[in-house]
Amino acid sequence: MIRRNPTLIPMTDLDVQDIREVVAKQKAEQVNMQQQIRRFIENPPTTREEVELFEQLKIMYAQKEKERQRKYGFANGVSFSHPISKPIVI
Repeated sequence: MIRRNPTLIPMTDLDVQDIREVVAKQKAEQVNMQQQIRRFIENPPTTREEVELFEQLKIMYAQKEKERQRKYGFANGVSFSHPISKPIVI
């Protein structure tokens, strides 16, 4: 591998401090986002609309599964695992 001299960019102390502040702000935002995601995963918000949507998705999945069984000739009662495990209880 060919080595070259590093590119030197003239910077003042204020420029360096600005860059450090930007990097610190980006890291703080990333940590904050991870905490929000973790809180959402541990305690997802459940509203009546979300429960209704969940039920509609289950019905749609069941219809698609029946259609697929009919289309590909699977015997009645043969089913694949359901991707939605449990309904959300309010």
